Amino acid sequence: DNFDLYHKNKSKFYGMAAIKVGNNRTSTQVNTKIQSLRSRYENENKEET
Repeated sequence: DNFDLYHKNKSKFYGMAAIKVGNNRTSTQVNTKIQSLRSRYENENKEET
């Protein structure tokens, strides 16, 4: 039940982010960009510690 709610909200978030980012990007493209930025950030934090 909670997973369905999480999945719905996550999809809505990426849709809203796509609208805010603009440049005719789809929510999938925004999702991919956010994931890559997040993994890059996590890797940089690992290197610092």
